Amino acid sequence: MEFTPIDIVKLLCALVALLVGVPVIAYFCSRSLFYRRLALFLVVLTPTLGFGIMSLTILSVEQYRGHTTGFNISLPDIIGLGLLISLWVTRRNHGFKLFPPGLVYFLIFYVCISLSIVQAPVPAYSLMAMWNFGRMFLYYTLIFNAIRSPADFRTLLWAVAFTLMVQCLFSLKLRYVNGVHQVTGLFDHQNSMASWAYFCGLPMLALGLSRHTRWNDSLVYLAGFASSGVMVILSISRGALIILALGSIAIIVHATFQKLTVKRGLAIAATMALGSFVILMSLDSILDRFIGSEDYQKKNNLRTVLEEISSEMLSDHPHGVGLNNYNVVNSRPYRKYSSMLERWDERRGYYFSEEYYERNPNTENLYWMFLAETGYLGFAGLLIFLAYSLFVCLRNYHYYKDTPQGSFILGLTITLGLFYMHSQLERVFTQTINLMSFMIFVSLVARYDYARRAGRVPLFFQVWQFYQAILDTRSESPTPNATPAPSESPSPA
Repeated sequence: MEFTPIDIVKLLCALVALLVGVPVIAYFCSRSLFYRRLALFLVVLTPTLGFGIMSLTILSVEQYRGHTTGFNISLPDIIGLGLLISLWVTRRNHGFKLFPPGLVYFLIFYVCISLSIVQAPVPAYSLMAMWNFGRMFLYYTLIFNAIRSPADFRTLLWAVAFTLMVQCLFSLKLRYVNGVHQVTGLFDHQNSMASWAYFCGLPMLALGLSRHTRWNDSLVYLAGFASSGVMVILSISRGALIILALGSIAIIVHATFQKLTVKRGLAIAATMALGSFVILMSLDSILDRFIGSEDYQKKNNLRTVLEEISSEMLSDHPHGVGLNNYNVVNSRPYRKYSSMLERWDERRGYYFSEEYYERNPNTENLYWMFLAETGYLGFAGLLIFLAYSLFVCLRNYHYYKDTPQGSFILGLTITLGLFYMHSQLERVFTQTINLMSFMIFVSLVARYDYARRAGRVPLFFQVWQFYQAILDTRSESPTPNATPAPSESPSPA
């Protein structure tokens, strides 16, 4: 790989954006709360809306089938960096954490997977993945410091809901105007879009059904969830359909067993009615996807043989074959692992030339991919970070359960549990937009975990506790003709 004239132009544009765009954004955001919240809104919105147009990829190797194909810098990076600088400038009375609590677990993960570069046949591919994962430090730190009030929390959630709605409209256009059968939205693949949709949509459902959420906010969040459901159905992704159904049932059942208000009852009824209508309208496509047994069996067998190849790689290389180097080792001229795939094709009656196996597919199992690429050490780092992400949600749900934050944490807890199961079929954790959403949500929960442990709960929660105390006081009524209890005798001491 070498710099082409196009790469030089991209690099110059990136430098201009960093040296000019970032200071300008930082200046406006440091002078106005409105601009800070607008920048926060755009950081969430822009990654999914024309991500390829709003980003520059230097040393791009599009023919490579790995999970990272270049050194990317995007518009959300520029906006996020400028916003982070403005948060540092305006840190007085708010505090600022350059290395927020919880980020150490992602650092452990990052170090563990990066060490595999020593084993990589093509170290440049590993550096590309390291750059991509390294960008996530920015988003974790940014969101942790950006949430200073309930209004910031609400801005972030509105941005998520609005992004889901815009993506849904574009997906509907692809399906009913352009005639696309399996919709991908503005993503590279339908599975990526479907996984992102349910990951963002299920917390929206939990917030929309919460009795602690205002009516207008509930309508926005439920509209976001409905949009995510439509996208998952239009993508016809089997795994995402099942995950969305399981997550929705869990959240609705939890909401039903809580205090059933009029708003919650109407929201549950509307959600179930809309879901039934959308499923009915798309039933033919869903059945065609599930009942297409021949294609389904082939894909199942392919997943299995790719996992067997990963197991063989791990057996030969306990330290991994190198981050983002699975497709290098799995393809010709590396004959050993490619021959396993070639024999599988021959058993099915297919015979191809050697050139056909120069770009073999990657395994779709996230865990086997990290085992093969980064070995036991990288896999341990992955489990540590995933375990922390789920643990921080479980630890804070009970404390914030009577607030909108608690509803969001509930939805994210259920989503993470299902997402970890789904990762056996899809490796979307390695894809930029999905990973950004993951880091943003986990950082948001870590921010409230820090407030809880520091004894400085958010103002919204303090006001809600005071309001609940007033209601409890009003509900108490003195017992008529009650005899006052005798006072205790004073202690000799």
